Amino acid sequence: MSAAGRMNHWLTFEVFTGPDDGSGGQTTDWETVVATWGEVRPASARQLLEAGMLQAEHTHTIRTWYRPELITEMRAQRVRDLDGPIYALRTVRDADGRRVEVVCDAVQVSVP
Repeated sequence: MSAAGRMNHWLTFEVFTGPDDGSGGQTTDWETVVATWGEVRPASARQLLEAGMLQAEHTHTIRTWYRPELITEMRAQRVRDLDGPIYALRTVRDADGRRVEVVCDAVQVSVP
């Protein structure tokens, strides 16, 4: 399947814009950075073993087309899938250094 064929989820990338709530949590202040098509895949057990993560530190891999604002954003980021789930982003990187795709390691934090 082509890269475009895998990108079948409408994703909204958001950044946290509010203050901490004082208890280590965050308020509900999130701002949309970009909405675009992307791919959401559960991380395989092999990927988790290779990364040394047997906990829920990386449950999904999210891919989308390269957008510089996703790479340079330094605040907390999350992705909201149109189908309902929300994913907290752990890492965001240029897939191969060619500015074609962005790959994110994520943890699902809500269930649809």
